[in-house]
Amino acid sequence: MTQHLNHLPRHYLGKSPIVCNAILSALRSGKNITTAARIVGLARSTILVWRKADPEFDRAVSLAKEDGIAKVVADRLRGIDHET
Repeated sequence: MTQHLNHLPRHYLGKSPIVCNAILSALRSGKNITTAARIVGLARSTILVWRKADPEFDRAVSLAKEDGIAKVVADRLRGIDHET
C-alpha cells in the first residue's frame, strides 16, 4: 500500500536523512534545538514531534546534544566563546 504525501501529517514532510543529519550536526556543534530547527527551516515543535514519534531519532538527538555540550565546555576551557 502506497501512502501519498498529502495523507501524511504536515510535520512528517521534510523528514529526510539530509534534514535529520543537518539537525544532528548543528546540535553536535553546540547549537540548541531551536537554532538547529531554524537552520533547516523547521519549527522547534516539529523536531519535538519527530523525537516523540521516532525513538531512534530521539536517541540520536540526545547523543548529539551531549556531544554539543561537551564541545562548548571544551571550547570555553580553551577560551573560545560561542556567544559572539
